[in-house]
Amino acid sequence: MTYAVYRVLYGEDFMEASIKSIVEYVDKIFIFKDDKPWGDVEKVIYKGHEYKIPIPVDNTDNIINYWQSIFPIKITVIKDHVVNNENQFTHLVNKYILSKGKNPSKILFIEPDHVFTKSQAEKLFSSDVSGLCYGTRQIELWRNTRYRVPERSGRLSCIMWNTKDLKEIPKTGRHANPIDYKIPMIDVFVHNLGFCMSEKNMFIKFLLSLGFSKIIGDSAPNFGWYDKWLTWEPSVKNLEISEGFEDTIPYAIPYVDPLPETL
Repeated sequence: MTYAVYRVLYGEDFMEASIKSIVEYVDKIFIFKDDKPWGDVEKVIYKGHEYKIPIPVDNTDNIINYWQSIFPIKITVIKDHVVNNENQFTHLVNKYILSKGKNPSKILFIEPDHVFTKSQAEKLFSSDVSGLCYGTRQIELWRNTRYRVPERSGRLSCIMWNTKDLKEIPKTGRHANPIDYKIPMIDVFVHNLGFCMSEKNMFIKFLLSLGFSKIIGDSAPNFGWYDKWLTWEPSVKNLEISEGFEDTIPYAIPYVDPLPETL
């Protein structure tokens, strides 16, 4: 059996497309829904203004509830809050899945803005790679579905864990990456639409990054990044959000290959 795991605070832009792209290939989908941001951030000061974080952030709950009504046996929604996302995947899987005593063979970690084409989903779910876990490559679309950024080698996206013989997941980082383990990447691509959110939701995502980065010990965002993203045109360079690492996304280029069918 193969399970999929999402962790979600917000995600209305692509949550439905993501679920639709994998639902026929997995036996169960666990959607771990948080109702508070990491760091328990309630408000953020930006450019001299105080912004209160809306709860719920967007319409994700209704989307999740709809799909659970369509697949009541396959999709399980669990509310779980963590203050810090370090080791979150380990906590979720060990507490709610592996502790139940019936291990799936594989568990896929996927984000609400990750969407597969049918051909790439088929390739991923028919893969049989040994070891603790392995990751997919990604096509990071930029601002809209007409542009992408160059592939960043080794950047984590979806991660498939081999869990058949595991009693528990070992400690993981902020993603689903085991500590001190080099994750092999297989030749399967997922479309990452994290930079293609609506302007409203991207602003909230940016505010949250400003608000919780110091609290949880994560990389701080460049203070001017949202304005750069909002007004972006193809001549603009150095697009990465993390302060000090802007040049790791040097530019964006036109994207002309087929998009996932569920978008």
